Amino acid sequence: MEKQKQGNLSLGRIPPSILVGGRVEKWILENDPHINTSCNLITDESKRMFLKYKRRLEVHEERVNNKRRKIHQNKDKQEKIGETEEEYSDQSFIQDTVGAIAMDTSGNLAAAVSSGGISLKQPGRLGPAATYGSGCWAYNWSSDIKPGVAIATSGSGEHLMKTLFSKECASCIQNMDSGSLGLSLAFKDHFLESEFLKHLDCKFGGAIALRQDKYNDKQSVELIWGHTTDSMCIGFMSLSDKKPKVFLSRLPPQSIPGKSFTMEGRQIYK
Repeated sequence: MEKQKQGNLSLGRIPPSILVGGRVEKWILENDPHINTSCNLITDESKRMFLKYKRRLEVHEERVNNKRRKIHQNKDKQEKIGETEEEYSDQSFIQDTVGAIAMDTSGNLAAAVSSGGISLKQPGRLGPAATYGSGCWAYNWSSDIKPGVAIATSGSGEHLMKTLFSKECASCIQNMDSGSLGLSLAFKDHFLESEFLKHLDCKFGGAIALRQDKYNDKQSVELIWGHTTDSMCIGFMSLSDKKPKVFLSRLPPQSIPGKSFTMEGRQIYK
């Protein structure tokens, strides 16, 4: 942040918004040579999960290759390649995105998101957390017709990035009469029915949002959340609460994940 405030680089070059690859480590050392970039930041649990899924992938590929060899050896036998046995099914696939939105006592709004994604991600992939307008968005209150908003999103990163979902959510929430109407519009028109995702059968996404309205000396803050996934964890707390409220939001029983959405909200402060 301080570097960006200093203005352009030499020869009038504009500072980049995102750095990837080996240049990131060099940038860190240039700005703070005391940081140890060689330290191992991989936790034991992360390593265990990586090795677990890597082994499952290897076993699956080995089984597929064995089936192919058998088919070539005996063309009279018709075998299906790539069938999935229950012993290799896994119920622990968790998209571990963590998103947070907040408003301080002065009314300043902020949003942040960390997208861990699933195991065995494609090397070099840049996720929605680092993509402008996709992972999170915040805008302080400026007038009666421009309420403040803060958004954090979760779901399939490519779906969020192609739709600029956090920015679209913020725009809809600001321009509708209520946060609930705005988030509903965002999910319907800018996600499930988005032109950028029309080739997909299922679209997976979720969002938490704050909308702040001010009328004279009064203030109203609305917390809203929604998702097209089967479930999404929600937790929130205000200054008047003694402890956080945490629960699991789920799609209605008749709804199909990726093709419909559910939405709820709370009036946090009025």
